[in-house]
Amino acid sequence: MNTILKFQSAYGHIQGTVPKPDDLAQFQKWEQRDLLAQILIKNNTSDEQMVHINQDSIKTAAQMWQSLCAVHELRGSSGVTAAKRTFYGTRAPDDVNIPEHIAEMRRQQNKLHQMGCMIDDEEFKSILVMSLPQSWDHFISSYQGTHLKPDKGGDHGITSQELTSVLIDEYQRHLDSGNAPENQNRAFYAQPSSNRNKKRKVERERTPTTSTSKQKCSICGRDNHPTFKCRFKGKPKCGKSCKFGHQTDKC
Repeated sequence: MNTILKFQSAYGHIQGTVPKPDDLAQFQKWEQRDLLAQILIKNNTSDEQMVHINQDSIKTAAQMWQSLCAVHELRGSSGVTAAKRTFYGTRAPDDVNIPEHIAEMRRQQNKLHQMGCMIDDEEFKSILVMSLPQSWDHFISSYQGTHLKPDKGGDHGITSQELTSVLIDEYQRHLDSGNAPENQNRAFYAQPSSNRNKKRKVERERTPTTSTSKQKCSICGRDNHPTFKCRFKGKPKCGKSCKFGHQTDKC
């Protein structure tokens, strides 16, 4: 919304920094710009949130904006503390979708920025790494030693955007091989009878299979899942890179 309103030169109207002029001609121009700001706000507000701006007492774009801010913006130190607790305390489960998890961490970072609590790039990298599942610890420890630590010149290595790309590529690589990080080296422990204090290790059963006994998915061509369970079902496929998620003309 901020971006759209700034692009249409209507941001001053929602902030109340453009006062109503006394001159009639100037007032008409002001009113047209204010109505434009109101239309942009309404067009970008969901139906369930319209109740906050469709009130008889609300006449201007600034009043609409103030009403939305009063409802949705957390104010005071308690709100900042709650947001920071969520951000710093996030720990993803083993079966998490890594791209979605990173996007959620970015949303939490932006939320803190809007509340005046700035999280720089170096700190975000550390928090992102700490939030990854425990099954990623081996990969992170090996990667961290060469790429995430500052070098002798004081350079902090890769950026958070580059780290994001590395994590997504690693996640996709394991998905393509049918061996995601959360499934590696997993062993289950069963508690024996109550008169013993030791645990016995129970390895998961492994049934030998052959590639000829499996039917390939008709969408992606892999043999580790049936067609109706393919995660690429309904998604566009690029003719250049043979990857899903975008069309050839947008590769």
